[in-house]
Amino acid sequence: MAKVLAIGCDTKRLSAVNNLLRVQGHSVRGADCASTMRHLLAAEPFQVVLMLDKLPQAFNDELREELRADRRSPRIIVADGISVADVSELLDG
Repeated sequence: MAKVLAIGCDTKRLSAVNNLLRVQGHSVRGADCASTMRHLLAAEPFQVVLMLDKLPQAFNDELREELRADRRSPRIIVADGISVADVSELLDG
């Protein structure tokens, strides 16, 4: 199973996705703001970064900078507009 960083401004959706992925055996951390995202990316390696919402441009810019600064290259999946139930299928693809 994958180690996933789920990022989203909608905390209800973020929580629902995190819970679903955990039930399926994934190790999941969630970030609902840029500071939490930065902290988690600096502290832990992730295999997948899951973008749940259409995020503000400044948030996207910070994410790109954080990932560029890191030598590890997680897979980035954009799941904006995809139902919570269907998000886990994106990890299989």
